[in-house]
Amino acid sequence: YTDTDLLRDAAATGKKAGNKQVTVEIYQNVWNALVKWINSQFTIRKGACLSGFCLVSWRRVEKLNREVELRPVFVPSDAFVKAHNLTWRGLGPTPEEVVKAEDINYSKIAIRFSETLNKDTVFSCTRHILAQIGKILSTSAEVCIDFGVGSLHSRDRKLDFQFISEWARGIKVAGGCAGSTSGGSSAAPVGVAEGERGRQHDGSQSEAPEMHSQEPFKPRQQRGTNRIQT
Repeated sequence: YTDTDLLRDAAATGKKAGNKQVTVEIYQNVWNALVKWINSQFTIRKGACLSGFCLVSWRRVEKLNREVELRPVFVPSDAFVKAHNLTWRGLGPTPEEVVKAEDINYSKIAIRFSETLNKDTVFSCTRHILAQIGKILSTSAEVCIDFGVGSLHSRDRKLDFQFISEWARGIKVAGGCAGSTSGGSSAAPVGVAEGERGRQHDGSQSEAPEMHSQEPFKPRQQRGTNRIQT
């Protein structure tokens, strides 16, 4: 089950909801704009938060020599995982380790990352797309959905996110300024063990995305700790 299947089914859902004029092509444009937004955030070493679905960001890792590296993390929201009976394993970063993320802004995505979309279209299509992702994941189907910075994989409701090599290698931050809010020449890719690719995070869960909700993203934390379970 790929992006093509996702957008086709999301468009069908939109038509059933009364959006007769919204075509698969429009859903494709919305998805492209979302992917561009996520990529733009990664480029400046920030994260992207899709409320009710996931957080895609960077984790600060301090080395013994006091150098700081940024490693990519994908954290599904607790509600989404629970609502769709999904499995997301592993011990994730603490909230303090995660680089600041920007909440999804439909107006910004429409204006900056598309030429034809408006806020309402981005909002409604995004809601249908994320709802369809949850629906298909809950069926135990084999899924591979491209998010630009990496791909969301699932089989038998077991989630995994594999970052592309450009980001999976991580970023070395000169001067230890891992909290920097802008990209620049101070950041350079660093090597990472092959087994770490796409597994910088593990386990978290969330509900069927209600994109109109303004509740803050609440990643799952492991009991007895202050670590985000990714």
